[in-house]
Amino acid sequence: MSYQPQRPQHRPQPPYPQPQFPPPHHPQPPAQWTGAPTGPPKKRTGRLVAVIIVVLVVLGGAGGVWFRQSGGGSSAVGEDLPKNSALGQLAFPDLGALRHGEGVDALCGALEGAMTGRGYRPISRAETEGGINCRFITPGLSLLTDGAIMMSSDIASWRGDADDRYRRFFDLAVRQRDAQLKNPGYASSKIEHFPAGDGGYVFHRVTKAVGANGARTDTEAVFRSGEDLMWVALWGNVHRAAKDGERVPADPLTEEVTYGEISDIVKSLSGDGQPGEPRITKPELAQHPTLAATKANPVAGGTTTGDVCGKFDAAAGRLGVAPVPKRGGCAYDPPEGASYGEGSVHRTVEIAVGVEEEDSNTPAEEELARELRSLLGRTSDGTYTFGKVYDLPVGDTGYAVYYTVKGGGGSSSGYVQAGYAVDGTTHVLVKLAGRVKKGRDLVAPSEEALVADLVTVLTAMGG
Repeated sequence: MSYQPQRPQHRPQPPYPQPQFPPPHHPQPPAQWTGAPTGPPKKRTGRLVAVIIVVLVVLGGAGGVWFRQSGGGSSAVGEDLPKNSALGQLAFPDLGALRHGEGVDALCGALEGAMTGRGYRPISRAETEGGINCRFITPGLSLLTDGAIMMSSDIASWRGDADDRYRRFFDLAVRQRDAQLKNPGYASSKIEHFPAGDGGYVFHRVTKAVGANGARTDTEAVFRSGEDLMWVALWGNVHRAAKDGERVPADPLTEEVTYGEISDIVKSLSGDGQPGEPRITKPELAQHPTLAATKANPVAGGTTTGDVCGKFDAAAGRLGVAPVPKRGGCAYDPPEGASYGEGSVHRTVEIAVGVEEEDSNTPAEEELARELRSLLGRTSDGTYTFGKVYDLPVGDTGYAVYYTVKGGGGSSSGYVQAGYAVDGTTHVLVKLAGRVKKGRDLVAPSEEALVADLVTVLTAMGG
């Protein structure tokens, strides 16, 4: 059977349970927004202040909103949001120093240093209703161990009309919280004071696990300083490795983790205070001397499977395999009618290339990581034995793993599966299988033999 990438049944969801906020790929302000108010901020009168106070009473004293005083300047009304002792005062990041005024690429590029230092990988950047939003995810290869933390984060910023924007964010958060408190699908949902800059709120909620789906935690902090406003959102869970071949639902992130991580992100961006250690685990991949020495070039981003097959065809004979056109994809078996003596090797090679859209919620690196995690979960019947997961220095990031599968009698097969990503959109998967004739049996070749075969395939594919 041909080997093809197994695409996930469900793409990662946007950071909020409500599909309209934000929509897939690029977070946007609430659907009720019609864009940033035009013209200079209008001064509020004493009568309007009274109306705002009445609204707070209607909301049950849920928290403070911002208003423009008639004498100029801004102030917080209703400083009655619950305080959380785990949150200390934070400095507001300098949006000018972060190059907000120079556009999307400049700001998101400035944020990347701090976020990659905390283990994240940038995935997308976009304008959002007069502001800029930058999205970061946990690299898929960081989730190989049980208990690894998966976190994604959006960082958005606006300059001007901060009080209006803040109030609209806050009003939406109150409505969402009130709805979620009545929804049995949520374990908790609350709004608390977030002490950054002039102040703000932090909205924390936990979605329960349903069936095979894992629980999830969403936390967002919205805070301001003068006319600058920032939004730092964090969502994710605790990855759980398969047990006895069965998927284990993920656990929610604790409040300690989400509040701590958002605070550390703000510290990293402001340069004020000492951020805690990164909570995302770096991929712990072993080094193999043969792979480390390979000079194989990656395929070009956007390469099709057919292009790769064409490059490998010329080298297929060196591994004693020939194309199998009727199978589809890029598959190679021993030539028809081939005979083998003692110690000879039977090989098969299968190659697949997947290309994602540039703004996909599932980047190439995540696709290949899911393939690897799915493979490593095949331990239920005791027939699979895995070696180390090695770093593959081809493309932007990659891996290779050797494993054996027991057959009937004294037979066994050896495999090496490898994957790498290019340009965030293209993921390449290679699977080699081998069996060596030993008397009446066929047994698995050594790891070194199959890794050497893998280098031959990768070199041929890269031209």
